Amino acid sequence: LTVAPGTINAQTVGAVALDVPYLMEKDSVEFVPPSALETGLAYGGAKVTAVWKATLLIANPTAGTIVAASRSWRYRINRGGLAFGGT
Repeated sequence: LTVAPGTINAQTVGAVALDVPYLMEKDSVEFVPPSALETGLAYGGAKVTAVWKATLLIANPTAGTIVAASRSWRYRINRGGLAFGGT
């Protein structure tokens, strides 16, 4: 799944709205950041917001602004004891 966070200010958490295929409102979703994620950024979790919609949180605990490039993230949907994912 392509994630384009853009600019994340110092000591803040950026929120990226995403379309996640097959995601349902009662599911949970986990993302796996790419190994090339910019130094200083950290995956901060995700929240399902609607059918096929989630918000991915990316933290920047550093003292400087970081511009994050668009990258491919892997994800896993958890639904009632079943898990399936994509890229």
